[in-house]
Amino acid sequence: MDYVMRIYERKCAERNIHFIEMKYRIRHTACTREERMTNYHGTHLADWSGYADDIELFLENSDHLQEALTLLHSVFTNYGLHINIKKTKTMIFNFQYVADTYQQTYPDAIASLEGQPIENVKTFRYLGDEIKYDEPSTGDAEVDVRINIAESKFYEIIKKLTNYNTHLQTRVLIFNSLVRSRLTYSCQTWNLNQVQMQRINSTYIQMLRKLVRNGCKKEEFRYVMTNNEILRLCRTDDIPTFVSKQQTSYLAHFARQVPDQTTSVQ
Repeated sequence: MDYVMRIYERKCAERNIHFIEMKYRIRHTACTREERMTNYHGTHLADWSGYADDIELFLENSDHLQEALTLLHSVFTNYGLHINIKKTKTMIFNFQYVADTYQQTYPDAIASLEGQPIENVKTFRYLGDEIKYDEPSTGDAEVDVRINIAESKFYEIIKKLTNYNTHLQTRVLIFNSLVRSRLTYSCQTWNLNQVQMQRINSTYIQMLRKLVRNGCKKEEFRYVMTNNEILRLCRTDDIPTFVSKQQTSYLAHFARQVPDQTTSVQ
């Protein structure tokens, strides 16, 4: 597949098809939208990404999208491959900024293939991530999914996690392996604001309290144990610290790549 897509890239360059140029940054502690829009560390041409037989294309407008889809279909056909039109979807990112182009109405279709319109969706789940048309970066829809999936797993195994006859560190290890992993799935590429991060961290601490004996005990409408005490007893990090470590490790992995690899950071 990689060989075929490299041929596709060359043909797109010959036809001057405009893909999206994305700006990336390492800083993740910005508090306001204005700060998050500055301090970029470089640019990356987001032409396509793929996993197994799933492929994403990123185009500047619907005209280039149609041309890119037609070209992709042509290249695939030459190598005996086929695009499943029913499973193919399109989405307009940040629609609120281009709504005037479509008379303020989100269109049902903006491209077609072999004469069949391709469904233009508002939400799409790709490799476990929830993507929404009007939420740039990591949106509230993705945060809701992460919380719901983590809580579902937590209450599925809550009897085992709250069995105080089992050592706390053993239960925390199981908890982090089965629950936190779902709560922070793909956190290496998160771009959360403070409110979103607080929601996820609050969910994590609240579940963690149930693992600690008397962790949910209250006096005068306040927990007897503070969040920091819960984390200290469980010997684990809060979500902001954990995510920061994951993102640092992720960036370091790319920085170690040789310059001629597509995953290297320049």
